[in-house]
Amino acid sequence: MVDLYLERTDVAIRVGKLADSSLMARKIGETRRRIVASPAYLARHGTPATPEDLIHHNCLGFNHRSRRMEMIWRRFFDGA
Repeated sequence: MVDLYLERTDVAIRVGKLADSSLMARKIGETRRRIVASPAYLARHGTPATPEDLIHHNCLGFNHRSRRMEMIWRRFFDGA
């Protein structure tokens, strides 16, 4: 995460809650998170039946903070 002021950035797109800042911001849209898998992946690894099952599955996710994979999976289901 770069400091937009110090980096002299004119325009940026950020996702998530806006931290307290003296910068100006405008909401341009909303998005929802989804958990998806290809049919080939599910055929090889099985279909998870509960959120706990996801701990044993591969995850490709986006998170700018360094956290354990279980926490990333949990965030999808907790709506965080």
